[in-house]
Amino acid sequence: MNKRAIREIMADDETRPRIGLALGSVGIKSFSALPVIEFFERYAIPVDMVAAVGGGALLAGLWGAGYNLKEIQGVFTKAVDRRFFTDVDYRAVMDIAHLPMGNFNAQSGLLRPHGLRRVYRKIFYRQLVEDLTPKTVIAATDLLTGQHVAIESGDLAEAVYAGGAYYPFMPPLPLNGGMLVDGSFSLPVPIMECVKRSMDIIVGVYFDDACNPEPEGFMACHSNAARIYRKALLTSQMPLSIDMHHYEIILLNINSTASLELWEVERLPEILYGGKRTVQEKGEQILEAIKNFNASNHRGGKPLYQLCCKPGDKLEEPEPASKEVEPEPASEKVESDPPDLRVDDEPLRGLGD
Repeated sequence: MNKRAIREIMADDETRPRIGLALGSVGIKSFSALPVIEFFERYAIPVDMVAAVGGGALLAGLWGAGYNLKEIQGVFTKAVDRRFFTDVDYRAVMDIAHLPMGNFNAQSGLLRPHGLRRVYRKIFYRQLVEDLTPKTVIAATDLLTGQHVAIESGDLAEAVYAGGAYYPFMPPLPLNGGMLVDGSFSLPVPIMECVKRSMDIIVGVYFDDACNPEPEGFMACHSNAARIYRKALLTSQMPLSIDMHHYEIILLNINSTASLELWEVERLPEILYGGKRTVQEKGEQILEAIKNFNASNHRGGKPLYQLCCKPGDKLEEPEPASKEVEPEPASEKVESDPPDLRVDDEPLRGLGD
């Protein structure tokens, strides 16, 4: 389908499908969604809502704050430092070993978060979550209850930290009586947040890398266990999301036979290449879902503004609708080598030199 036809469909705010983007994965792997955002921008497809967990919270925050794709890539590669994952809180470790002077409590982590939180503050300053465009929901997990928490307002730098606080390495964020950690512990891909807000077409992005066959050290071993847990949780949650949704959910599962750790910033080109390859394979499926959407059939004929949800609004149960079986899109040829994804070495907004 050509760009002009898509733009004509999306030009009518009352009849066009509402698009939700759910960003999953942790750390650097979440940036596999950059080619997906580029795809939406290339076809002038407006995204009505972004729900994000893990490293996706940082990506959603940057995009919603107005950074373009080149700036996002540049800020990330310059801001994320391996030293964030080596700044050990030795008193917390000593407490685990039952050594004198050790101290590990409800607000502790194995690493000190000060460097990472300073970077987030420098990037976002006093930006608020509710001011982002598109509307952004950052999902975190309350360590005290196990429930997921949707952050829709408040300090963006704090929300981004909470949504990606990879416990037990990074300590939780105390907020509203809870102790918030990475949202991927409860929602590996926050598709359900888009379902709750009546998005018509939901595109979920998840980087599915293999377990490390030769893990070295505690962090690498823990990452293997976390991969298994998140994948099992996503597999169990998808049927419920599909059952509750009224139209189309498209999961872009970016498969990698290699294992990538959340701190391996130098492998960003490989991650972006995986995202680009998946968009080439499944982009037509997104366009077909837009083409086949009919507001009268799939949304009960209600205008777009009548479905906008605010915190505390009672959600209407979607009417059941039969889904059309769509033919498998033909796979496009994929380049054999990753594209050149370098960024110019120039100062970026919020970071300076």
